[in-house]
Amino acid sequence: MIACAPRVFADDLDVLATVDELIGARVCLVSDGGLVSAGHVARATQLIEGVAQEVRLFTEVTPNPTPADV
Repeated sequence: MIACAPRVFADDLDVLATVDELIGARVCLVSDGGLVSAGHVARATQLIEGVAQEVRLFTEVTPNPTPADV
């Protein structure tokens, strides 16, 4: 079973530091290379690591994916 928390976008990264209920024990952070290059993924990972036991990254997503990409 996969449980998904609400989506959090780059403009909302600070919410990760304040809302522990959004984060489970294990988190898979999915992003594209553009957000990695911009530093958003590093910031999100840092904030998530403060409350999660494990963070895994998957950053091989096509920017602005379509349903067919998913």
